[in-house]
Amino acid sequence: MPPPDHYKKVEAFHDRNAGEYDVERYGDASVTQVSYLTRRDITCAMMEGVSGRILDVGCGPGPFIARLWRRDRKLFAVDISASMVAEAFKRKMNAGRDFHGVASNLVQLGVADDVFDGVVCIGVMGYVQEPERALAEMFRVMKPGGVAVIQISNAWAIKEILYESVVPRIKRALGRKRTSSYGFDFDLTAYGPGSFKRLLKQAGFEIEDWRYYNFHIPFLERLSRRLAIRLALSLQRFEKSRAMGFLGGGYLTLVRKPGGGS
Repeated sequence: MPPPDHYKKVEAFHDRNAGEYDVERYGDASVTQVSYLTRRDITCAMMEGVSGRILDVGCGPGPFIARLWRRDRKLFAVDISASMVAEAFKRKMNAGRDFHGVASNLVQLGVADDVFDGVVCIGVMGYVQEPERALAEMFRVMKPGGVAVIQISNAWAIKEILYESVVPRIKRALGRKRTSSYGFDFDLTAYGPGSFKRLLKQAGFEIEDWRYYNFHIPFLERLSRRLAIRLALSLQRFEKSRAMGFLGGGYLTLVRKPGGGS
């Protein structure tokens, strides 16, 4: 079970940062920007063949809305932060009346069974302390034959190991307070691709495709931002390479709910 105040902290953080979220992640040219743009491109490509009702879980201020909207789709979005949903409504652009958003938690969506043809869950699983329950909720609300694109941070990436384990230990040894680049006051969870695949299969999903992204050379950006960006873009060609996966800070998987005659 998560600490009783975990989700309250997650909600409060995103309420505070709803207006600045996109600027911090998509604003300046950086490896971080490349990472977020790449995962958006891969996600939308994986969803290309899906029409009907699409649910964006953890929609944030709506960075996926314009890319996901099509005339053959109706977009629905949930986020733990009501402020994030409000920002998404401001940015719904040409989605018009085919966009619907509410504040809700992934571990208890409050949606009927077998509703959605597709689900996008990006930048969410790290905040969830009950992954089995979250995956079961996504599985429950999807129609048989429906697909989902789900993202995690890669626990076995050298970036994750250095920045989330080694560096914090060094800081503690030096008597420095633990901090997060985004100001988190709660723990995030990363998963190894193998362990996450097992969770997906236990939830009932069939795995159809996967990609690494966020190819990151630790500390290089401090020496040369331009070189770090060029390498991140160049290394993306190894997105299906398990041998190079240790450089991929993030992992995307395409899954299907069995049934539906597909």
